[in-house]
Amino acid sequence: MRVAVDSCIFIYASQDNSDLGAASRIILNKINSGEYNGVASVLCLSEVIAKPMTVSDDLGLKEQLLMEGISHIDYVSVNEEIAIRSAHLRAEHGPKLKLIDSIHLATAVEWKADTFITNDRNLAKIAIKGLDIKLLQDFSN
Repeated sequence: MRVAVDSCIFIYASQDNSDLGAASRIILNKINSGEYNGVASVLCLSEVIAKPMTVSDDLGLKEQLLMEGISHIDYVSVNEEIAIRSAHLRAEHGPKLKLIDSIHLATAVEWKADTFITNDRNLAKIAIKGLDIKLLQDFSN
């Protein structure tokens, strides 16, 4: 199963001790072990590392190394196909779909993910043929 993850999954996994953090760690461990094939936009790196870097460069580097240390995940650059798919998604779903979110979803679609995992309720309401968008707490594979 190919699983695409939103940036919040990485943030919860490293910075949250609640049930969301535990669920995120389980998903990332399943990716790391090869049970799932993971995919995420390379933009997740920027989203995840930025806040810790405001505290210290070392903390930002720690987050970066944690993300880069996960096996069986592809961090995908935005290419022409993803950019065009992102534009189609934004046109179809309107201005409520932010550019960064449309890129995450377009990456999932272009890389043929079965599921996109997020904690964004607005994203979970979007219907995209061939992609199952799940809230973190509802993902139970």
